[in-house]
Amino acid sequence: MATLKAFLLAALLKICLAQQGHAVFQASTLNLTEKVGTVGIPLKRVDGSTGILEATVTVDTVASTMQPVDYTFHSGSVRWTDGDTSPKALVISIHDDNTFEPTEVLELVISDTNPGSSALQRLKIYLQADDDGGQLEFTYVTAKGENTSLASSSISLMEGQPKTLQCIAWAERLGGSSGVSTMWLSVCEQEALATQGIDFDFYGANVPVKWEDGETDRRCVLYSLPSGGTRALLPYSWQSAIMIWPDADEEPLEELCFAVNSFSNSSASLSTGTLRYVLADNGATGKATRCFLGADCNVDFTGLHWEPGVNISLAMYCNVQACSTWRWPYAKSYRFTVPAEDIAKRDPGNWYACRCFEESAQAIHVISIMGPWSRNVASCTLGWESCSVQLTGEGLRMHSQTIRVLHACANIGDNSSDDDYIDAGLWKGGIARLDLTQKPGSWYNMADPLEVNSAGPGLFYMCWCFSGFGGRASCDKYSDFVVSAGLFVMEGPHVQEDRVIIHGSPLQFNVTGAGLEANDRISIVTSCNQRDVYMEIPTSDGYFFDFGTVHEGHLPPGNFEFCWCRRAGSLANCSHPDHWTYVGSLNVMCPSGYYNFEEE
Repeated sequence: MATLKAFLLAALLKICLAQQGHAVFQASTLNLTEKVGTVGIPLKRVDGSTGILEATVTVDTVASTMQPVDYTFHSGSVRWTDGDTSPKALVISIHDDNTFEPTEVLELVISDTNPGSSALQRLKIYLQADDDGGQLEFTYVTAKGENTSLASSSISLMEGQPKTLQCIAWAERLGGSSGVSTMWLSVCEQEALATQGIDFDFYGANVPVKWEDGETDRRCVLYSLPSGGTRALLPYSWQSAIMIWPDADEEPLEELCFAVNSFSNSSASLSTGTLRYVLADNGATGKATRCFLGADCNVDFTGLHWEPGVNISLAMYCNVQACSTWRWPYAKSYRFTVPAEDIAKRDPGNWYACRCFEESAQAIHVISIMGPWSRNVASCTLGWESCSVQLTGEGLRMHSQTIRVLHACANIGDNSSDDDYIDAGLWKGGIARLDLTQKPGSWYNMADPLEVNSAGPGLFYMCWCFSGFGGRASCDKYSDFVVSAGLFVMEGPHVQEDRVIIHGSPLQFNVTGAGLEANDRISIVTSCNQRDVYMEIPTSDGYFFDFGTVHEGHLPPGNFEFCWCRRAGSLANCSHPDHWTYVGSLNVMCPSGYYNFEEE
């Protein structure tokens, strides 16, 4: 009976306690900062309201990492009367100091007259890492001494190297100095539009940048190296540097991006996670080396993204294919000479000097080849008193240029004089120098076109020579004229076979030559040097001439000459003996049984 009574009392007590409820925190965690000051810790009564409920809150010193000097909390009790479920609160004060501390935890525990099993009977208060360590601010200082924040701006840098070591990123600790602060730089992954190893090289620091407790000084953390510079120029091992390589490509945008890193226990926060720079593209202008056709070319690659011995190709576009077409085996130092034979393999104009990588190519320089195109075509006419030819090419408006009309241009490196290619008349009259008064274009005036008549009509070569700066020739001998400026056509008829005609017979024939045209004229005279004209007719097609039937009244018996002329206004109005070119001879005879008394 007693056992049953004890059981009933225990059950009744359990029911009462269950109706009494128990105390819990409103949340299991609470985040605070050091500057919060005093804050209330709310508690509430749950799962019942019968009778009186008392709860005591204490600090679990084993589970807590927050030091007692950082807070004030006296273990306190709260009390609910019968039927009372209103929230209660205890007070905790957080002490703000100037010492950096990482995130800390203070764990509070509830014990009451009716313990429960809820997780809300424990509260973890997280005191977030404070700002006593300050913040690392990153700036760029302009040439005028103005500071620009790298946290909010992308800095424009000129493509290429500065003249001296240039700091492009300063770091300074502001707003606090407690604790040790560290940082270092690295290249952003898959963000920079510029290509590391081609557009720039990055030399990371050997050790992180470190501000000890109390240090706030400003430090250069990233330098731009001058031409030929290495890490040895940097004052400290914790500094990073970049080498910006100039190129000849014209890109719309090249961006450099460097990640700002720090250790988790670093006391200072970071004002930005990246430092960004935009490379201002110089393009091809101002970077060219001028080379002249027919002459060796001295090249200086100092300061360019290239090392002696690395393959160089010259191409219109730098790519892997270009690197397989033309190489410079003699490029064994930063200053070297390109032979005239190699320069002659490319047309005039701007060419990229391409540095060849394994799977890519970079335009590191521009080679401007000066001279005429070899596809020019010009002409003059036999008998004309003057002749000007226009050439196209690169850089042809410069002084000290000469062209000669020759049977063939000389070969590069061949200093022998070959008389087979030199005609006395051509050499004397077929020389032309640049006439800067004629615009637009590049015009050359022949010295004495009439002297060229001795070479006759046909196809010749215009051979070019430059004796100015960069030129290596005197332009006074045949071996200097090694550059073909194109083809030259001397227009006019060839000398024809001698003809014999008898009075009463038709006189008609075809002529051969170069560039013959309708309305060209042939006259029959005693001598082309004299203008005693007996007969003269034009041609309708340039080749066929029909004098009709020859009578004694038109042309007496005797020996005559055929002379050819092309009218061209003041150039050749066919009124002067020099305008006429000898074509052949004509013997006029009387018919059989007739006699020429003038021959007695």
